[in-house]
Amino acid sequence: MLDEAVLSLNENENPIIHSDCGCHFRWLGWIERIEKARLIRSMSKKGCPPDNAACEGFFGRLKNEMFYGYSWNDGGADNFLTI
Repeated sequence: MLDEAVLSLNENENPIIHSDCGCHFRWLGWIERIEKARLIRSMSKKGCPPDNAACEGFFGRLKNEMFYGYSWNDGGADNFLTI
């Protein structure tokens, strides 16, 4: 997913990638991809959930507005709104 997102960036776009401190976000392969794409890493402090509140709020709202209540039974990504 990260590799596909990087391919969609325009030149000189360097978005912030925010995550928790999970081991997969500290994996050397992940860090190398972030650095190669010249993205900005952001991580919540360990044991401090409020640091992640804004990010969690955004994704919660995204799920409520774009995923929940949508029927995926027909496999219908074709009908899904793309941003």
